[in-house]
Order: sequence, then structure tokens, then C-alpha cells
Amino acid sequence: MGLRGIYIDQVKLENSIIRASELFECFSKEIPWEAPILSNKKCAAHCQKLGLWVPKSFDKKSPERARWEQQYASTHAFVRALVKRLSGRERASKENGGDQTAHHAQRPPQLRP
Repeated sequence: MGLRGIYIDQVKLENSIIRASELFECFSKEIPWEAPILSNKKCAAHCQKLGLWVPKSFDKKSPERARWEQQYASTHAFVRALVKRLSGRERASKENGGDQTAHHAQRPPQLRP
């Protein structure tokens, strides 16, 4: 009983939830639009409202995104917050080897009936 399903490291999950809540609270204070805070459309609309140019893509590999970050991060808190948030996402993905199921490698042995 209780051995069905996937293995989840409860302590790691709880710590991750706490950390995610802390990060969300920190970043959401600096983002001037309502949720979802990582909305490309809302970011673009806010940039246009401020008279800032908007990159065609917010993809992490986009040279325009990199140029946009470099140009506006020093003068606009919401850009700094987005840069930090997106960098944290990319770092977390790399730490997991790009695989969101990396924590499944330590599954307990399955009991056979």
C-alpha cells in the first residue's frame, strides 16, 4: 500500500514550493502588470506604454532579447526582475539536465505481488 505512482522527494518538494513562493513575491512586486507576470503580451504592452521597443521574441536564444535586456535592465526594475526570473528558470532547467523528471532516478524498488 502506498507504493504505487512516482517517487517524490517530499522535503525537496516542500523546500521548492517555499522558494518558489518567495521568488514570486519578490518578482511580482517589481512587475507592474497583473498575473500572469511572465506574459509576453502584457510585457510588450507595458513597454509600448513607456515608449520602449519590444523584441520580436523573448526566447532565451534571441539576440534581440539580449539587446533589450542590456539596454533597459539598468533603468527599468521590471526588466531586471524578468531577467532574474528567466535566468533562474534557465538555471533550474540546466541543473536538471533539461529534464524535469531527473528526480525520478532514485525511485524505491517496486514490490511485486
